[in-house]
Amino acid sequence: MSSELYGLSFREAVRRAEGGEAQDLLESVSRRISELNPQLNAYLRWRAPEAASSILRRGPLFGVPVAIKDN
Repeated sequence: MSSELYGLSFREAVRRAEGGEAQDLLESVSRRISELNPQLNAYLRWRAPEAASSILRRGPLFGVPVAIKDN
């Protein structure tokens, strides 16, 4: 799967996740975070294992990587 999945619009990411590409989306976003976070320090914590296990649960954001700013 293409590593450019991290750049999809939210609407397209939802469509792809619903179509069965949730794991591919997560892997793409994880790679991108690993590449850029050492310089940006945008994420204090990236919980990829927890995110991967949550793909099995369904909900309104099923399979769509989401970042939440807490400060």
